[in-house]
Amino acid sequence: MSERLWSRVADPNDNGCMMWTGATSHGYGSLRGPQGHTVAAHRMAFMLANPEVDVTGMSICHACDEPRCCNPEHLWMGSHADNMADRQQKKRDAVGERNASSRLTIQTARTIRNLYETTGESQRGLARRFGVSQSTIGALLRRSTWREPTWSD
Repeated sequence: MSERLWSRVADPNDNGCMMWTGATSHGYGSLRGPQGHTVAAHRMAFMLANPEVDVTGMSICHACDEPRCCNPEHLWMGSHADNMADRQQKKRDAVGERNASSRLTIQTARTIRNLYETTGESQRGLARRFGVSQSTIGALLRRSTWREPTWSD
């Protein structure tokens, strides 16, 4: 297994990342594990470098934030909550325009708020005008989505 993994990992780049060159799934390297199941390449790299550690139920996280990196020195084990906290602290959440499902832009969100506050146009009318649902407009106006502190201009 070790030979199969490392034969598809490039030498360290300028950041010290050792990038997976084989198949990927959702941006992460993937390969067939010992029992024929698909395993994330970085997870396998961590397990091979730390054979004494039980990784069952744990996330293998990237300090370098490179999904294809397999450098064991860049990997750390944590809970799912640890991984999500790391993502949020590094501002890597898929919020606003970074969310692939988003139909609005930062500027459009600001325009909608401005129109609602200055013209009194209804949420339903704004939804029709901008091609989204009324619930999307409501969430934007309540600031449960498109919260200004998450925006980077």
